[in-house]
Amino acid sequence: MSTRVATLHRRYRIHGTALDPVGVRRLDRLAAERISEGLEPALAAFDAEETVYVVRRVHARTTVNLATPSDPALAHRWCRDLGRSVARTIIDDSGDGTNVVRFASDADFVAAFVSDMIAGKAWQRWYFGAFVHHRGESPRTAIEAVLVEYRDRLAAILAALVRRRMLEPMLALIDTKVLALHPASESLAEPDAEGWRPLVAAATHIAGVLDLWIAAAPAPEAVLRQWASTGREQPDWRDAAALTDAVMAIIAWFARTGAAHTPDSQDLLRLDTAEAGLDWLDLPRLRSALAAQWRDQTDAAHLPRRSATATPRQRDLLAALARAIDDQRPTLDASTPTAGANAARMLAALAASEPAWADDPLAQVIIEKMLAVWAQVIAAREPQRLLRAVAAADLVGAIAAWEGTGLTDTAPENLRQCEPAVSETLARATQWCEPAADVLAAMGGDAAAGSGDTFVSPVAGVLLLQRVLLDVRLAGLAERHDYPAAGPEYLLAVVGLCWAGALGSVDDRIDPAVRLLAGGTGPRTVDELTAAWRGIGSTGHNAWRTAIDDLLALHGLSPTVAADDPLDHTAQALLRIWVRWLRGFENSSIPFILEQFVRRPGTVTAASDRVTVRLPRRPLDTVLEISGYLRPIESLPGLLARRIEFQVGDLQ
Repeated sequence: MSTRVATLHRRYRIHGTALDPVGVRRLDRLAAERISEGLEPALAAFDAEETVYVVRRVHARTTVNLATPSDPALAHRWCRDLGRSVARTIIDDSGDGTNVVRFASDADFVAAFVSDMIAGKAWQRWYFGAFVHHRGESPRTAIEAVLVEYRDRLAAILAALVRRRMLEPMLALIDTKVLALHPASESLAEPDAEGWRPLVAAATHIAGVLDLWIAAAPAPEAVLRQWASTGREQPDWRDAAALTDAVMAIIAWFARTGAAHTPDSQDLLRLDTAEAGLDWLDLPRLRSALAAQWRDQTDAAHLPRRSATATPRQRDLLAALARAIDDQRPTLDASTPTAGANAARMLAALAASEPAWADDPLAQVIIEKMLAVWAQVIAAREPQRLLRAVAAADLVGAIAAWEGTGLTDTAPENLRQCEPAVSETLARATQWCEPAADVLAAMGGDAAAGSGDTFVSPVAGVLLLQRVLLDVRLAGLAERHDYPAAGPEYLLAVVGLCWAGALGSVDDRIDPAVRLLAGGTGPRTVDELTAAWRGIGSTGHNAWRTAIDDLLALHGLSPTVAADDPLDHTAQALLRIWVRWLRGFENSSIPFILEQFVRRPGTVTAASDRVTVRLPRRPLDTVLEISGYLRPIESLPGLLARRIEFQVGDLQ
């Protein structure tokens, strides 16, 4: 527990025949030097756990004997009585917020201050005296300074801001560079990284003797630091074969990052010299591995296809991060994937769902690294294939997917066309393999919500209806009604499934086109979608039905939809609003409209800023063209933040 006393008013009544200025000065000195410090043990019996109490006024009486020679003893008596008065004030408080205010934790306290600073109300609150030294500063400056002051609780503060729905407003206001993660993010080296030194030295020695360096040999300390930062698990020092494999992995890393070239047959003749002093390795294995990997430079099968696996701690953290993103659904900005705002969103999600990891420096390191990988998934020509390669720990396949080339084209010299920074990022992802793939999938890299991905959907036509979702501002209406509490994307997804019919999901997985209709960040399975609606009672459903009826009336339509289910009612009402501009079809039946215009296959390409929908031509598409429904649908901030373009014709 930490205690802060902002103002201490003192009134002394000294019993005696004369004034005692020496005693008064002694009490003043003790008040200045010992009260705040002495209150902490005095309040230790008051079990506050993480709770923060801000107390406006405490009236306390105490009696001390100035004849007591010991300052600590005198201060202890004073602080004991003052502590009792503080505890009694808190216990007896009426709870109206005029004298005592409680916060769940110091992170919650800071989040409350940040929220009120954004709202312009912080200095109207008496209980933010702890931040008074920021009075007079702009909201941005004050918030940035406070986040730096409380950096050790950053993850919990971000999670508290999410609960208050103030994280995004804060990220929009501040320079997110102040959220720069823990200094440990500069390296993934574990405390025992020194154990890599002999192995890195052996690999560097071999590369030097074989004359593999493209330029000057890199500094040994730089190589050690960079290799340790990949987070690979150290081999068993009792196993010569494992040590040899580790040295080979480092040599392969030199070539992959462009620091060394591939040896030719003349280089391999110098192996005898390179092996001198390395008798602790499995030398026949070393010779065989070098020859097998590089004698035939055009055979991709000879390239390293599986790097070392993640450490158990890294695997546990990656699994926790995947669960947290699945649970919290942070909306990540694909246009600037490695930005500090995205790191803050992921850290907030982790702190909210997996608090045991929140303050672990490794968590912040992993988040930075995963955002770097996600950036390459977005930039890849074949994101789906890249994710499959990551899960399979297939570095060659990952680079081929990033480049958009077939495996037969991934000769070593072609791999160097991939920038070293990119190849090293992909190497880290394949090293972490399936746990990393799970995180990327949770981030939205496994479906159409990713960038640059192309897929075929049996219900691509549902994206024609995003126009009506934007026109009526359905997402905002759902958010105002908390329908459902999980978020408006769940309503958009269920409406999309109603329009798509039986083809909207396969084996419980929602079709990617339907997910795109909901913004691309919503539920992935029907079970997950269904769970979001279980807590809504009849009152909530009835209020929503009334809101939809009001929406129909606003568009000049009578609320005559016959569906009993409020979600079916919503889907049908929106379809009626959409169809009223289809001249000659405004009175057609719902099934006819769905079959003729909406439930149709197509090819969808999803990028970070736009979605292209290619639909085979149908006889009634002329009606869509006349109505303007094949013109691009412009984006709006929020869930539906991508422009949609339509192309109708013969698909190749």
